[in-house]
Amino acid sequence: MSANQGTRTGGDFDLASLEGADRNLKRTSLYLVLGGIVWLGAILVLVLIYRLPTVESSGLSTSVGQGVVLGGTALAFSIAFLLLLIPSFLAGARRIRVDYVGLSVIYESGKVTRYPWNNPKSQFALQDYSAHPTVVKQGTAWALYGVHLWNRRSTLSKEAFDAILSAARERGLISSEYQGSPSWYPHPPVIYKVQGGPGR
Repeated sequence: MSANQGTRTGGDFDLASLEGADRNLKRTSLYLVLGGIVWLGAILVLVLIYRLPTVESSGLSTSVGQGVVLGGTALAFSIAFLLLLIPSFLAGARRIRVDYVGLSVIYESGKVTRYPWNNPKSQFALQDYSAHPTVVKQGTAWALYGVHLWNRRSTLSKEAFDAILSAARERGLISSEYQGSPSWYPHPPVIYKVQGGPGR
């Protein structure tokens, strides 16, 4: 089947043209996360400086030691959180395939993530930000991602999004539908949670 050939309930979709939009979105997200970590570090340093008592000849006081431990712990958690998010900043899918077996997410490296329709452990989410014209213009209004924070996110074309959503609905696999966080846009996205199941 050729690129982008498909119906509303199946098909093969080439997403290479969305690479630039996907990369820009993830670069911005990474900068925001890094900025948040730097901001937290700066606040901790200011707190330590403000509370830093006079150092006596016996060495650092207990309060300074506690502050160092607190600051070090917060920094360690921040770094661990960033490492946990690394997969979400990686390049998204280059191709999506929707068929009677399930959804196949194909990356540039050749790695394939499969979501069989009949497997209860098969879970993913779809994001629809089409209510905001700016996001549509940027090419990042539709997305696919796993249910965990560290899962990789893939920007979708409208055709690919519609095919996945229609296939999931046809099989009764939409486990929930709700409005997500509006972040810095005035209109929140619609989130669809999809979960496979036997006999569906």
